[in-house]
Amino acid sequence: MRIYATLALTVLTMAAAVAQTGPVKRITWSELAADPGRYMGQQIEIAAAYCAQGGASGDSPGYQCSTDGDVYIATLALLPASAKEKVDANCGGMDFIERSSFCRARIRFTPSSFGKSNDIDPPKTVLLVNTAEVYLTF
Repeated sequence: MRIYATLALTVLTMAAAVAQTGPVKRITWSELAADPGRYMGQQIEIAAAYCAQGGASGDSPGYQCSTDGDVYIATLALLPASAKEKVDANCGGMDFIERSSFCRARIRFTPSSFGKSNDIDPPKTVLLVNTAEVYLTF
């Protein structure tokens, strides 16, 4: 039974990696903020993001990733496993997202929805982009 669970996890991880290898549009956080609807359903990459489990407040489900600007990305899955381990161990804690060079990563994702939020980084209003998963490269 354990072999089948390991095999299923491996297949899912490989499928996610294959899904992340399609055509990628490299954009800046400011381009995404200016017209988020333009990028819905497209695979995009931003050069710098900082992620933490639980997000900026520490109590959000999954992960939140901040950019160098007023854009945050919310996701339930962080890939690959080595990036997830690094983020979980070193890049965040109670009520903050670590913005050090050690935690800075390229982030690739496909936006599924977006909205404005005043709760993530008060008193600023930020763009919150939702996605099923993100792929980080350190």
